[in-house]
Amino acid sequence: MIPYFRLSSNKKELEELTKVHQNSSWANGEYIKKVEEQLKILFKKQHVVLTSNGNSALFVALKALGIKGQEVIVPCASTCFAITNAVITSGNKPIFCDVNESDGNCNVEHVTRLVKQHNINYIISANFAGNLSATSEFKKLGLTVIEDACQSFHSSLFSSSEADVQVFSFYPTKGINGIDGGALVLNDSDLAQKASKLVYYDDQTSFETSERYNFRFLNAHAAVLHANLAHIKTTQERLTQIRNSYLATLQGKKEVNVLTNGNSKISQRFVIYVDESLKAKLNETFKAKQIALSPFFTWNCSKEEQIQLVNASKIVNNTFCLPYFEDLSDDEINSVNQALKHVFT
Repeated sequence: MIPYFRLSSNKKELEELTKVHQNSSWANGEYIKKVEEQLKILFKKQHVVLTSNGNSALFVALKALGIKGQEVIVPCASTCFAITNAVITSGNKPIFCDVNESDGNCNVEHVTRLVKQHNINYIISANFAGNLSATSEFKKLGLTVIEDACQSFHSSLFSSSEADVQVFSFYPTKGINGIDGGALVLNDSDLAQKASKLVYYDDQTSFETSERYNFRFLNAHAAVLHANLAHIKTTQERLTQIRNSYLATLQGKKEVNVLTNGNSKISQRFVIYVDESLKAKLNETFKAKQIALSPFFTWNCSKEEQIQLVNASKIVNNTFCLPYFEDLSDDEINSVNQALKHVFT
């Protein structure tokens, strides 16, 4: 069985974890600071605030920005409920926007209408499958922008974001493995300080009434992340090879589109959007050949709202992830390509 995702391992991870074990520095230690500095350099930002995961990073971003009791625009379809969960648990209300049929990201035209109709000031703009979203357009609308870059670690390295804050995840499927973890990446010093205080209570020396949470990023996770940051270029080269191989097979096939845009430098997932007439054969072929075919989008909003969201209605049930990860062998890539060719015969 060729899985949808398989986590690769390397000797560097074991070496770094061995050091953590020898020093018994599982929670706190030198790797946390090392990772912070690495990420500042990689993303060309002044501040990095590490958290326990991507969801907590979104939550902390909302809290640090002082967003409470507000309407926040979020994509109506996503790969999980982290975005809407962060909005609700921070005391806000999600307002669902339609997504682009081409790349799955928030649709600028619909966002513009929502801003005018509801006088909304905030948006969480997600970068699905490595496709950078239109953060500059949302800034022009006067919105405070939280860029959910959890699915665009590699693509984001090639771009200077205009968002007020970028949020990343280091869960294994998010492009760079840190076991788990999240980060806020930003230039605003005041906002970074507020976020840092929310994450944990290390510097709490006396009684206070301000909110604090146990969202700290562990040193053991930082050690694994540190190891994987060392071979980013190798990862990117391999993912690009796989992507180009799939694209060559799909070239000229009008029944299928790849979820992408011009800002997709390095795909984090390879997602195809197929005609309804092709879906049954696609599923049957991949199942027969024992290749995982994972649905990509799920609805985040109510059935009543779904009816009005035209683009999302087309793609939610017709987008699928092909196996796409660094550890995919040449033989497995060939098997996936052969399966795709069979679908079109």
